[in-house]
Amino acid sequence: MTKLTGALAVTALISAGQLAHAEGSSGITVDLEIETAAISTFSADDPAAEFTDVNTEVTLAAEIELGGGFSIFSEVLLETVVDPTDDVFFDNHGLFISEIGLAYGNDNFSAAAGKISPAFGLAWDAAPGYFGADVAEDYELGDSIGASVEVPFNLAGGEHSVSAAVFYLDTTLLSRSTITKRGRTTTANGGAGNTEKLDNFALQFTGAFGDTEYNLSFRQLSAGVGDIGDDKGVSLGLQHSFGDFTVLGEVASFDNFNGTADDVTYGTLGASYTMDKWTFSGSYTARDGVADADDYLASIGLDYDFGNDLVVAVGLNQFEEAGQKSNAVALSVYKAFSFGG
Repeated sequence: MTKLTGALAVTALISAGQLAHAEGSSGITVDLEIETAAISTFSADDPAAEFTDVNTEVTLAAEIELGGGFSIFSEVLLETVVDPTDDVFFDNHGLFISEIGLAYGNDNFSAAAGKISPAFGLAWDAAPGYFGADVAEDYELGDSIGASVEVPFNLAGGEHSVSAAVFYLDTTLLSRSTITKRGRTTTANGGAGNTEKLDNFALQFTGAFGDTEYNLSFRQLSAGVGDIGDDKGVSLGLQHSFGDFTVLGEVASFDNFNGTADDVTYGTLGASYTMDKWTFSGSYTARDGVADADDYLASIGLDYDFGNDLVVAVGLNQFEEAGQKSNAVALSVYKAFSFGG
């Protein structure tokens, strides 16, 4: 049995168990997302970077309502956990729990505790196109043990919220993966936020004024073993819709990014236009300060929505990192399913 077959079998078993519960209770919801992609770097200044990666990413999220506003949440991921260095075909996939814990919510606030993904920034999630978010994902927060709270409020006729989280990088058994093993994270690995103390925080304001959405985020990740200093960051993102045309911009700046001596700034611009079932997109992210280099990622994309949460996407990019350029093309198929509720 190949690694991928084994991973899919485990995922199928988890899914089947969750769905069996969901069919018998309207208090359980299950969301399943599957994306299969082929990415080929067809030219590069470094010939060793020219290879093709065919992979899949499966996300299985479940929520069990306990009553009284309480619920249990969980998310299981199957994805590549070892970066490829040569042609790979559904290899290097690991299965792990990315989120699990207890949540509470009412009309005034919501809270969660356990393994969480603290909120910070916009572009890593919302930049358009297949490649649009690839560089901004550098500052996504996840795999964290802690607690968060979110409070919604109304201002100037718009809906807004403020969220805050305290956390540290997961060093429990949940940091391991199966199928392909990525190993357990320990404090000896270093890295900002890897402290096993609730001395890291993220604060985020989000909302909308008409067709304009904003995201203002702050974070401080305490220095880990061997780090130069605390990672301190701020980001401001704006997104505006002109009917079928949407533009996005975000700037994120960090001192001692990830505990290193690097002061890093990211700037992302993106735009998309939807015409019937087609979406055309373009994005550009500049990154300044990683190892004193000026990097960028420019990409264009085209998506076709078949309906019923089935989307096919193609993307083309040029990426410059540490003075080395590469060009890649991607084809992906995405399908989502929802059950229960």
